Amino acid sequence: MYGPGYRDDSNGAGITATFFIVVSMVASLLPFLWCLRALYVNHKSGGRKPIFVIVLLSNVLLQCSFSAAAIRFYLNSGCSEACERVNRLFNMAQLCGIFLHQLVALESVLSLRNPLYTTDLFSMPCSISLSVALYVFAFACVFLNDFGQFAFCLLSVLILILTVVFTFKAPPSPPSDPDTHNKTTYWILAVATVTMVVAYLPFLMTVLIRICKIYSGVFQVSEKIAGALKVTSSMRSLRAISDAFLCVLVFRKVLPVQTAQTQGLIYLQI
Repeated sequence: MYGPGYRDDSNGAGITATFFIVVSMVASLLPFLWCLRALYVNHKSGGRKPIFVIVLLSNVLLQCSFSAAAIRFYLNSGCSEACERVNRLFNMAQLCGIFLHQLVALESVLSLRNPLYTTDLFSMPCSISLSVALYVFAFACVFLNDFGQFAFCLLSVLILILTVVFTFKAPPSPPSDPDTHNKTTYWILAVATVTMVVAYLPFLMTVLIRICKIYSGVFQVSEKIAGALKVTSSMRSLRAISDAFLCVLVFRKVLPVQTAQTQGLIYLQI
């Protein structure tokens, strides 16, 4: 996973990495179950199908399924080649998760600010195609080690920047309750930003330092950098917690608006 120049650190970094993975699974369990129930209720009531939300929740489940192999990998407890392959899938789920998280936030903000932007861009065929392409690209990036993952995370940062721009600059449609819509978009932006800063920025900074050390020709990759890379990589799993809470926010505040918009478009076409 770590590529050339990697030197294993003491087991302390592995224990810390395991802690973050376990915390993410435990803390996200209840809101995740609530989201599954809300998704079922929405389906039974004929509400809009939130493709990115469905894929994001599936990704959380996928990440949890691969967590056992990731823990064994981080603890260096006799991890076989099969275990290492599953750990790569765990990394793939982490990468897809942050991109999907930012896409859910962007779609939600656009739906509340101006639904005309979401009519074609986030239609079901486009959403499914983008999700499939996302997993293929993330799988390829995992095999490029930290540098490919670094580039993938930077793309997620660009999505966050778009969310910021649309939150504050997009011309608003005339909603029935503009104050409520504005507060919801700010909450969505806050969740997306905190997720990126807390769960992924440490990894990005660590990889950036490592790249500078490798290609400067002055420094070599130290044991501390290797341990930090192990810990910050595991911190990305904390995103599962904010995934669940973002989906709760979408189900409570955004999905009813999206359903009304979809029904309104169908009525206009008729």
